[in-house]
Amino acid sequence: MKSVRQLARRGRNASGAIGAQLAQALASLVLSIAAARSLGAEGLGTYGLIYGGLVLTTAIATGLVGDSLTVLERSGTRVRSGLQIVGVSVAGLAGLLGAVVCIAAGLLSWPAAIVFGLGSAAFILEEFLRRTLMASMRFWSVTVVDLTCLGVTAVWLVGAEVLGSLNMSQILMALLVAQLVAFAVAVRMLPDDERHLAPWRGGDVGAVLRFGGWRAAQQAVRPAMLTAMRILVVIAAGTAAFGELEAARVYTAPTLLVVNGIGGFLFATYAIDKHRPLSALVRKADIGALGLFVGVFAAGAFAALLLPWAGRIVTGGKFPISELAVFGWVVYAATAAVLMPYGSLAAVTGMHVRVFTLRVLESIISLAAVAVVVFAMDASPSWVPYAMSVGTIVLGVIIRQFVLLPEAHRGRPAPEDLATAAYPGTND
Repeated sequence: MKSVRQLARRGRNASGAIGAQLAQALASLVLSIAAARSLGAEGLGTYGLIYGGLVLTTAIATGLVGDSLTVLERSGTRVRSGLQIVGVSVAGLAGLLGAVVCIAAGLLSWPAAIVFGLGSAAFILEEFLRRTLMASMRFWSVTVVDLTCLGVTAVWLVGAEVLGSLNMSQILMALLVAQLVAFAVAVRMLPDDERHLAPWRGGDVGAVLRFGGWRAAQQAVRPAMLTAMRILVVIAAGTAAFGELEAARVYTAPTLLVVNGIGGFLFATYAIDKHRPLSALVRKADIGALGLFVGVFAAGAFAALLLPWAGRIVTGGKFPISELAVFGWVVYAATAAVLMPYGSLAAVTGMHVRVFTLRVLESIISLAAVAVVVFAMDASPSWVPYAMSVGTIVLGVIIRQFVLLPEAHRGRPAPEDLATAAYPGTND
């Protein structure tokens, strides 16, 4: 009976993780659609570049602080203080750099750049609270927070559209306001023992940096690769061509964000159940990886079939979305789904240095493939996601075969089965 209750609870947590990620995906999707419909392909290209930068800085911050608060003993005063100090510092620095880079690169006017900087800082701080809720296994509370963010975003954008002022500044203002409101809701949803600040003096910043530093570097590799890919495409084909590729990515983004949602659930579950044998988890993670691949690929393929109708929702008919690019992003999401269980497991069990090294190798392979496609072959940017998928699938195989399995054969302890948790009765 106890095991049945545990399975049911984990099933609810998994569905909550997916629901939260879907809500977050929709908020991001709404902003991108607003950019595509109001600014056109070139405007969407610019928005994609700056939002990609925000994703990169958030990945670094999440690895540095979000993963640390999940794994470290945050009930200790010194650790909690260290998390606060690093978290606030990272958020403030990210906001400042975001504004300065946008102004220096001529991407935004200075008022819009300031709004973007403030929105970036708020986005990262709100993400820390989301991760605290995840670490407390309150995934449905995260869903409430993300639905709040989605609602505020939609209301602000609709209001701007009604008033005839929907432009880049208003899109960035929607980002800022939605994050501030979601932050307030997240504070309210925190458990009582999490809703307090530790003294700011004497924080164990070193403990946070020692664990979080490697995680931040690892988390940043994929967003950094995507940012580099965007720059390569802009150099090779221009902002408008990149905007068309970005529209295809936006169209398929919910598929990849579901994978990330399951990844967040995996990481939290592994951190709690470190005492379980690694060999058992690897076997079941195989089933999970297969289930994720099939599920993501099927959902993405269905979305590709709906493109002639649903694509106009994204762009408002201002420019076409390439079917080749859409299916390419589906392939990329499916290969990322294969990698997710193995990468999360290796990171939590202390093999993050090796995973980081392999992720760097993956990025080099993927970017080299992208460079060949857009420069040497002078091919359409629609082929870019296919090129990026090569390194991802290779990395998944390497982590399983050459990182996890040797440790499992040595009898190393590891987190409990994620396969049953994320897909009750079947997989991951």
